[in-house]
Amino acid sequence: MPQFVIGDEFFAGYRIQDEPRAELLASCSQWKRFGADIPDRVQYRGILKTEDQQRTNSCAGHMGSSGVEYLNYLATREMKQFSRWFSYITGQKESGHYGRDQGTTISGIIRALNKVGICREATVPFPGYYQTRVPQEAYTEAEEVKLLKWFSIDSVADLVEWIGSGRGPVFSGMAWRQSMASPKPGGIIDSYSGAALGGHATLWTGYD
Repeated sequence: MPQFVIGDEFFAGYRIQDEPRAELLASCSQWKRFGADIPDRVQYRGILKTEDQQRTNSCAGHMGSSGVEYLNYLATREMKQFSRWFSYITGQKESGHYGRDQGTTISGIIRALNKVGICREATVPFPGYYQTRVPQEAYTEAEEVKLLKWFSIDSVADLVEWIGSGRGPVFSGMAWRQSMASPKPGGIIDSYSGAALGGHATLWTGYD
């Protein structure tokens, strides 16, 4: 199993090599493409927060919590912060990576959101370092917010129609390459090259 190291730090926020892709695809529900007109641009900057995972490998947890925030906003037009760390820790438990800051898989996050749910950020705040303490009240609260269905996005056209028709965000994972460590001003990444530094989980929320 490959491991990626920068200096003396393990870097594998998204366990791309451990993702059970066939199992994940088999768990997806079917969705019908509308073929309807969609906007030329969808953007949630200023509504969803850009959050810093700091020196942790919790990117998949951020993806999970922000995905629920997006869905909640679509349903209520209210912004509510859900716990990135709770999503990360429960995702690790589902993927078998619990106990060390070594990331998790998208399927682990999805299973956790489906089985356990997610609590508010105020109940389990982001600590900025790896720790596993989660109060029981967080699990009780999380029962109220669960992901019931998820779907497979198979192309850029699907991604644009899914987001453009207001159905939700897209969970994604990729190999993180050397060129991506130095984005342009505004966080723009326009090069995908160099050695793989590990895996990174992201949330697709819009397009232009």
